[in-house]
Amino acid sequence: MNLRLAFVLALTVTASACIPVPTVSPPLKAKLGGGLGVGDVTDESDASDPPNSTGIINVSIGVHPLQYWEETENFDLGVGFVGDFYPVQSLNEAGLVGGYLEAGYVVWTKGSTERSQGRLSILARTDLLTDAGVDTGTGFGLAAGLSLELISWQESGFASTSVETSDQGTEVTSFVGVAYGESGIGIELTGNLRDFGGQRYTALMAHIVFRIPTVAGFYLIPLF
Repeated sequence: MNLRLAFVLALTVTASACIPVPTVSPPLKAKLGGGLGVGDVTDESDASDPPNSTGIINVSIGVHPLQYWEETENFDLGVGFVGDFYPVQSLNEAGLVGGYLEAGYVVWTKGSTERSQGRLSILARTDLLTDAGVDTGTGFGLAAGLSLELISWQESGFASTSVETSDQGTEVTSFVGVAYGESGIGIELTGNLRDFGGQRYTALMAHIVFRIPTVAGFYLIPLF
């Protein structure tokens, strides 16, 4: 971190008539998307019936620590939360939730992260899944695919202020901090296999991908 920037932030916190509440957010990767699952996707399946299909909404968010080091930009590794949810009655009305372990490797780049860099990666992921409802079943998932992202490197300070007015008066809350690491947006296509409670299906999914850098700073709560 730039020492001059750190000094300015520390001076701001010290000089303000506020209670500083420190907060730190690790480097994150978040995905929102979905696709089509084909196979044994209903609770009452019959082997004589043709394969069924269902729509799937998939979300995930996890910590990807290699976004913090610019020297490791060709590799990616992360762990986090994943969830599958079904708009119509299918494999599981409550959805499946669990954890994931993901690894990626960059096979093509264009540009520099100092401004913006296009990046094509291959990735593989494994999921450990459980029922989001009252059942206690478990299962697993496997995925492999491609990711195309636009990445930039962040190393800067920032400040923001929110004002809320109510019958009790006006409340002003500020935040000062620094962002460090990779940020970006992209798209991802994966082929997936899910096996839950003896039911197995495959799915093709597409996602919008967001990379969020490490953020550290202080919420400033006024004393008066």
